[in-house]
Amino acid sequence: MTKLILTGLVVLNVLLAAGVYLRQEPKAHAAIGTPIHDYSAVAGNAGGTSYIYLMEATQGLVVAIRTDAVNGQLRTAGSANVGRDLGK
Repeated sequence: MTKLILTGLVVLNVLLAAGVYLRQEPKAHAAIGTPIHDYSAVAGNAGGTSYIYLMEATQGLVVAIRTDAVNGQLRTAGSANVGRDLGK
């Protein structure tokens, strides 16, 4: 009886391990020659309006996005190339 239970547990563990292995998401591979970007996001509030600032750090590009709560939309408020301004 003990041998039968042990065998059943081993088979169950193998099936569970196989199920977990087969359900793993495929890994993404970067295309050769594509640039690597590093993004940062900061939320802010100015004059009662909420903003999201996104910066691409390798080139120094910044975009400000304003939240429009009335229409439930995001709108571009402006952009700048701070990398050029800082001599990057």
